[in-house]
Amino acid sequence: MIRRFRPEPEAIETFRRYLETRGLRLTRDRRTIIAEVFATHDHFSMDDLFVALRLKGERLSKTTLYRNLPLLEESGLVRRVSDDSPNGRFEHVLGHPHHDHLICLRCGRQIEFSSDRIEKAQDEVCRQFGFEPVRHRLGIWGYCRDCRRRGSGRRTKALRGR
Repeated sequence: MIRRFRPEPEAIETFRRYLETRGLRLTRDRRTIIAEVFATHDHFSMDDLFVALRLKGERLSKTTLYRNLPLLEESGLVRRVSDDSPNGRFEHVLGHPHHDHLICLRCGRQIEFSSDRIEKAQDEVCRQFGFEPVRHRLGIWGYCRDCRRRGSGRRTKALRGR
C-alpha cells in the first residue's frame, strides 16, 4: 500500500533556498515535481515519476525531469537508492532516518534497514584512513526470504566462504 501525505512545506522552502544559491528559481514545474516526489514514501524511478505526473494530467517532459531530479539530489532532499537499474531509483530523504537497503535479485524487493554496528564500522574505517565522509549508501544484493523459499535464490561459493 502506498502511503501519501501533503508535500512538506519545509522541503519546498529547502529546495527554493538551494535553487537561489545556484541562481535558479522555484518554477511551477519544479513545484509540481517536488510535490509528486513527496507524495509517496516509496522508491521511484524517473519513469515512475513521469508516469505519475502524466496520470495527473501534468505535461512535463522527461527532459524537465532529467534536469531537475539531480537538483533535488544535490539539495539533499532526494537520494539515489542502491540499484542496478540504468537510470537508478530514488527516495525522498525528509522525514526518513538514515537507512540502507537489501535488494532481491529476483523480485526486485527492497528492504530498508538500519544498523548501528555497520554505521560504527564505517566511522572507524573513515577515522583509520583520515577520511571525512559526506554521505554513503549501502546496498546488499541477494534473495529475499520469499524467493529463497521458492528455491530461486542460491548462495554462491564466494558468499559461503565469508
